[in-house]
Amino acid sequence: MITPSATAMIAFYLLQNSGNTIIVLSEYDEERFPAQFDTYREVTDATLDLMIEHGFAFEVKREYLFANDPTIYTRHMELQEITWAYRAHSASF
Repeated sequence: MITPSATAMIAFYLLQNSGNTIIVLSEYDEERFPAQFDTYREVTDATLDLMIEHGFAFEVKREYLFANDPTIYTRHMELQEITWAYRAHSASF
């Protein structure tokens, strides 16, 4: 499911990596297409970290799903509220 947070992350990634092609995959896709899954580079954590660094998001908490495996977790993120100003220009011809 694509959420507003995921959409913001995708937009931020593409602004930083213009011209790249992306694909959104879930763990279910890995089970269905294991050979194809290995060809993709995982950029989620790096993108989230960069968004935090630039002040666009912050991590509320990290929830570890298994006590004995610190590599499997859910990051609870919030987007920084950003106000955009837009001024329309009119032209006479």
